[in-house]
Amino acid sequence: MWLSEGTLTEAEASKTVSLDGNVLEEVQSFCYLGQVISPAGSMDVEISHRIQCARSKLSVIGPVLRSERLSQQSKISIVKQIVFPTLLYGCETWNTTATDESRLSALLNACRLRILRKTRFDHLTTEEMEARVQLPKVRTLLAKRRLGFCHH
Repeated sequence: MWLSEGTLTEAEASKTVSLDGNVLEEVQSFCYLGQVISPAGSMDVEISHRIQCARSKLSVIGPVLRSERLSQQSKISIVKQIVFPTLLYGCETWNTTATDESRLSALLNACRLRILRKTRFDHLTTEEMEARVQLPKVRTLLAKRRLGFCHH
């Protein structure tokens, strides 16, 4: 993968990289230390990947969150311990936009729906869900992780 601030010239794009006589394959993105790297340096691919991973964790723990035996506080703790770390891995380096934060908030709303044992067809407003299930807002989660990163 070629990283560039602008577009590559034709001469640059036609270059090949070899190691011990083996030509290395050119890719459009790759995963390094659990974070997806793209040529433009955009975080869209990484955030989409993190949301997808968090949704898969949410589907695994879905039956637990729908259980009537657990208290709501226990369910919130489970989400904070399993879904949040998966979703926020590497977020300290993200340059998020309002669109990104909206996509991340949608996942938090999916968590709230699971905890409330509701579906998206039950037509609960975001405000109703936030009032009934006290999960932190996306900006708060990102800010805490970034500040924690700065103190290291």
